[in-house]
Amino acid sequence: MSAGQVTVNVQSLNREAPKPTEGGILVVDDDPAGLQLLVDLLSEQGYQVRPANSGELALRSAANRLPELILLDIQMPGMDGYAVCRCLKSDPRTRDIPVLFLSALHDTESKVLGLKAGAVDFVTKPYQAEEVLARVNTHLLLARTHNALDAMCLQLTERVVERGTDLAAMSQALHAKVAEHRETVVKLRLASKVIESAGDAIVITENRGEVLSVNPAFTAITGYQAGEIVGQPPKKLLCHRYSDDFTGVLAATLASCGTWSGEVWIQPKFGKARPVWLNISSVQNEQAATTHYVGIFFDISNIKKAQARIDYLAHHDLLTGLPNRILLRDRFEMAATLATRQNRPIGLLFIDLDNFKSINDSLGHPSGDKYLQSIAKRIKRSIRNSDSLCRLGGDEFIALITHIKSKSDLLAIAKKIMACIIAPVTIDGNELQRSASVGIAVYPDDGLDIDTLVRKADTAMYKAKEQGRNQSAYFSEHMDQQLEYKLNLECALHQALERKEFVMRYQPQVDLVTGKIVGLEALLRWQRPGVGEVAPGVFIALAEESGLIVRLGKWVVEEACRQARQWVELNVCVPIAINVSATELRRGHVANMVDDALRNNGLAAAWVVVEITETGLIDDTDQTRLMLEYLGKQGVHLAIDDFGTGYSSFAYLRRFAISQVKIDQSFIARMTENSEDHAIVNAIIQLANILHIPTVAEGVETEAQRQLLIACGGQVGQGYLFAKPLLPEDATAALRRGYCGGCD
Repeated sequence: MSAGQVTVNVQSLNREAPKPTEGGILVVDDDPAGLQLLVDLLSEQGYQVRPANSGELALRSAANRLPELILLDIQMPGMDGYAVCRCLKSDPRTRDIPVLFLSALHDTESKVLGLKAGAVDFVTKPYQAEEVLARVNTHLLLARTHNALDAMCLQLTERVVERGTDLAAMSQALHAKVAEHRETVVKLRLASKVIESAGDAIVITENRGEVLSVNPAFTAITGYQAGEIVGQPPKKLLCHRYSDDFTGVLAATLASCGTWSGEVWIQPKFGKARPVWLNISSVQNEQAATTHYVGIFFDISNIKKAQARIDYLAHHDLLTGLPNRILLRDRFEMAATLATRQNRPIGLLFIDLDNFKSINDSLGHPSGDKYLQSIAKRIKRSIRNSDSLCRLGGDEFIALITHIKSKSDLLAIAKKIMACIIAPVTIDGNELQRSASVGIAVYPDDGLDIDTLVRKADTAMYKAKEQGRNQSAYFSEHMDQQLEYKLNLECALHQALERKEFVMRYQPQVDLVTGKIVGLEALLRWQRPGVGEVAPGVFIALAEESGLIVRLGKWVVEEACRQARQWVELNVCVPIAINVSATELRRGHVANMVDDALRNNGLAAAWVVVEITETGLIDDTDQTRLMLEYLGKQGVHLAIDDFGTGYSSFAYLRRFAISQVKIDQSFIARMTENSEDHAIVNAIIQLANILHIPTVAEGVETEAQRQLLIACGGQVGQGYLFAKPLLPEDATAALRRGYCGGCD
């Protein structure tokens, strides 16, 4: 066969459409629906297709009969796509089989990992049939061309060998050069493919600053075509808000460190300025001199919008639009500072509607919500603009009254509020009329902080209800019945730990789609003699006030780790979530407590999830930060509990290595009936998904809630739909089964 004949045959092969071969195409995907879709698509084109639903099965199938091409999913249980690809490339029999990755991952890092593992291309989910067929056809042609070239090279080599050893040596040298050139071409093609297919904008500049090249994502984000920006300084993109000082500092940082990252605002060719997260790295030659700079950035507009929405929702009551407890706390601190300077009191009025529950029971929650909205507007109009009104929840409101001369002024204000509330309200054709009871506490006489004042005003409000409702009452020291009860409860609480009256329950956390148990939350219960089981809501707050929470928390961590160790030995263990209170965080003993429990029970840190409420992170002290960083480095997972009820700060998710976000059950309970609660849940899940942080929905009690959570992109649920908190032996049985009810 002459060289001319070889060229003709290769060109002819490149023009032909791929035909079915004995080896066929091996499709690997753990998703049955996705797997069948690809099998049907390729079979319709005449390809012989072999399916495999796991990495292990794919390796066995490839070993039994070599396929011509492999379509491989990345994210699979057991062996993921990267591991399968590395195994294939390590086997001389299968290393030359082209591998195309199927993935929903769009980031550059995932693609680079895939290419390093040996893949030749990516097909991004959800994929288009035309794209899949085009890529399959292309790589089949490339593979067959490669095989044909190898065969032809072998034939030519044999003929050259026949002509003498000198020609053989020349042929061998030429073959090595061809292989080296081919490897170089492949590497360049792969690098170019990664840059072109990256979802993030990539811009390469000369060391002097002029733009050398950009990728398609750059054009998509900025609106500038490559020809419009190449040769221009990249600062052309910066928003006008940046001065030369900023670019000078950036240049100095790159010169000293070689890298820079941060948020900047760019001005696209069209539209308004937008925020992006920018990473810049220098490229150096063999003499360590900087030759180029590579900038990678992505649009964070949606992240910032979601954060702004969550921040608003975290500080306002969705039903009435009034400030919530968090915002009230901020306003009180400012008012208290001014009142102290002016030597004036501040009034805190705790307003509770009388018999409001009957409205919800008789007319339903929608009518009750409308009534609360109407009452909130009335109370707001009855107080001054300088005063603040917040809704604590349910039918409870707090009015913060400032700029008063004496505490006696508060009684008149309370009467005015009660008068506006008791006036009839027409809701959905029904005339409703309810009174209100008001408890009054005064700063600084009754307390110096908002929590104390709210508690004492609450006590006074119950006194007003005892007086016949539609009354107001000041807090006084004579209202000690509740305090006496708390004292008795506190004594019993201290004795309970010594008498071993506390027990643990474990509530499963399950995959919303499959029902598989993926975790457990350790819940504390008090088996009080003569009373029965006491829920945490009754005694946890008192334990925090008394300081007993530290001893109690240590016992909980130790007991949960001991139980987890038993489950590890039974080979049924899943991560155990353990709640840590704000008081424990402030005292700084959490890291030592967890370390001791893990060491005492010989338990790996990966089995423990430490749950922290948002309120526990409000102070954000160095001590808290260092402690959480230490736990994360030890392998302990960190979760934010009751997300959405506090500050819901995006900064917490970035600052700490948070591995799980738990959505408060108050939002889940009403998300099927209340569009705003649904919007909150959706916003939290979307934000978490953007940051690749799993979410756990608390208090899932209905199938409708589960379906909504799945539609929002939620992964894990916890609640009575799946299982109540279980005794250890019942939890063991559930773990052996591996699944909980509530999911079909």
